[in-house]
Amino acid sequence: MTKPKPIPTLCNERTAEMLKAATELFLEKGYSGASIDAIMGRAGGSKRDLYTAFGDKERLFRTVIAQICDEIMTPLRAIPAQGTTLEEAMRSFGTTFLTFLLRPQVVALQRLVMSEAQRYPDFAKAFVRLGPGGAYETMQQLLERRAKYDQLNISSTRVSAAIFCDSLISDLQFRVVAGLDVSAEDIKQRVDTAVSIFLTGVMGN
Repeated sequence: MTKPKPIPTLCNERTAEMLKAATELFLEKGYSGASIDAIMGRAGGSKRDLYTAFGDKERLFRTVIAQICDEIMTPLRAIPAQGTTLEEAMRSFGTTFLTFLLRPQVVALQRLVMSEAQRYPDFAKAFVRLGPGGAYETMQQLLERRAKYDQLNISSTRVSAAIFCDSLISDLQFRVVAGLDVSAEDIKQRVDTAVSIFLTGVMGN
């Protein structure tokens, strides 16, 4: 099997413009409905530029997935484990995670990859690995680092991280997908409750 080309680095304005146009059209029209001609019509330039930067349409869409997921993961990875309490770190993680996850662009991407999952299962796998999977891993790492400072009653940091992240999402994501509003206060209440329940379980607070 041919090893896939690495996702291109956005090293210049031209590449960024093509990726922006591709993201907009994929989310508007779906993977099958967004043609390379339409993407270049919006971005300007030649198809050769796109093929040189991304390889083909499939690689371009994979890059869109990676870019959107990275926008979520970058601020999560920056949350410190040291110099703060576990509660503060988890509240920061939860608020950042939910705020990004419930953005219309992220919800639209999730809808898209799930709708295309039967025909293009690798897209859904990439989204799960880079998005939810990445969040679980980051939360797991935070718990493992905090274990040096706090006495945590956790048999599996991996499972505990997934349970905490899932307790944040719950019905809020369904509400956004259904077109209902989720306010900053809704997010705050969900984070406060999820952190409180989690810490009661692992620390006996």
